[in-house]
Amino acid sequence: MMMRDRNPTLSRPMGMEGHRGGGNQEGVTSPAMFTDIVSGVAVAVILGALGAAWRWGHKLPRTFRQRQESDHRPLHEGPWQVHLPPDSDTSDARLVVVCAPSSSLHSPAFSPQRAVTFARQRLNFIGEPAYSGVDEGVRLKPPGDGHGFRDYVWVCTNGMIQLSLTLPISLDPATGRRRLDVLSLLTPLATVAMAVRTSEYRQLYGLPDRASRLRTDWMIGLSTYSRPDASTLVPSWDDLLFPVTPPSRLVDDRTPFCPPTGYAYSELQDWEISRPLGDLLRAFLSSFLAENGYDNFDAIIADTVSRFRGDSGL
Repeated sequence: MMMRDRNPTLSRPMGMEGHRGGGNQEGVTSPAMFTDIVSGVAVAVILGALGAAWRWGHKLPRTFRQRQESDHRPLHEGPWQVHLPPDSDTSDARLVVVCAPSSSLHSPAFSPQRAVTFARQRLNFIGEPAYSGVDEGVRLKPPGDGHGFRDYVWVCTNGMIQLSLTLPISLDPATGRRRLDVLSLLTPLATVAMAVRTSEYRQLYGLPDRASRLRTDWMIGLSTYSRPDASTLVPSWDDLLFPVTPPSRLVDDRTPFCPPTGYAYSELQDWEISRPLGDLLRAFLSSFLAENGYDNFDAIIADTVSRFRGDSGL
């Protein structure tokens, strides 16, 4: 028994599909055959497009990732290498705040004069240039401070901002213990954080407006010892002053401590500058207090940051 062909069109000899009564129409393409041809061409085009899309598609994410991945080089390639904890050659404490783009800037546009203006207006550093170099950037120092190795600001060509400041220490009149105001720690940190958000920072390095999502790496360190004179070495601070009730500390006479990478180093890598300032301050304070033996401080940190932002208007 013969099986009936389910697709007679495909089984007919070429040229016979158009033969329907009346005359010889051999060689004339029927509508069905034309549809088959068009469908075949369309499938070929679609498959070709999909192949091209796959070839380029699997490359684009890799290219995008290569452009977006952080190399963390700017933080460690500045002209003035950071060693933490910083030294303090006075009776006061010394704070160093470093902020740099998480990824290397490509062909940054850098103007030394603009860098000086940026330092004075956005970092609130009243000083004069102490050094300027094409490959390094500009370093400012306070007027009359010699070479400016104590208080200074670096505005580097690779996007890194490095701020070093002396923080005042007060003495408890009853005990003689050295006291450091916690709010004095937050002011320089907030100043740098707000400065790298500005249009002046983007213009200084030729960054587009969308750089508001720029990611940054931070190093924040505080001196552990100070030198009231050349022969005396004392802890930079014994007690911390809070605008609210201070947190508890298991050992009151503990020597101050600063990790070699600074406080909250891991948390403050790839930090988006668009994040709320309060998040940055809380991350720093949490690490700073934990590293120095304080506990039960979450609510106190929240109150301290709130008080700081209310007083500073930031």
